[in-house]
Amino acid sequence: MDVVIIGNAILALTTAYRLRNLDPHSKITIVGPLDHRGCASLAAAGMFNSFAELDAGTLTNKIE
Repeated sequence: MDVVIIGNAILALTTAYRLRNLDPHSKITIVGPLDHRGCASLAAAGMFNSFAELDAGTLTNKIE
């Protein structure tokens, strides 16, 4: 499988990682800027809601 991912922030890199795990022989090309000043990657913890309170059962599914 040949894949081109536009962007090289945390979501793009995570997608590439997951695709590589699904098909280790895939060719993945990531296109994005070298400089990330002011980008969402600097605020990734906030975007992923890591500052939220955890309730019972919050981390019970595979994705979380």
